[in-house]
Amino acid sequence: MTDGTPRVLLEPAEPKITLSKEASALIDSTKRLTVSFTVMAGGNVPVTSVKISPDILPSLVSMEIREQISRWRFQAASYDGSAKFDYTIQKQ
Repeated sequence: MTDGTPRVLLEPAEPKITLSKEASALIDSTKRLTVSFTVMAGGNVPVTSVKISPDILPSLVSMEIREQISRWRFQAASYDGSAKFDYTIQKQ
């Protein structure tokens, strides 16, 4: 979390993002991105809080990433937090 306090990821056990065949077909080269999102006090991630920058992905790819991250569940806390990580999509 950006406030320096860790929040344990409860679900999934191994966070990974898997794109559908349709979304994967839209990737024309390796993309390096930053993904940021809000973790609510209850541990959920609102899909509307997931931001991907730079905004260079086809909409289907962005939508799949946002939807998958919004299903992640973190340890509850008495405050909302924010998280950020670097992400690379490689052309297969």
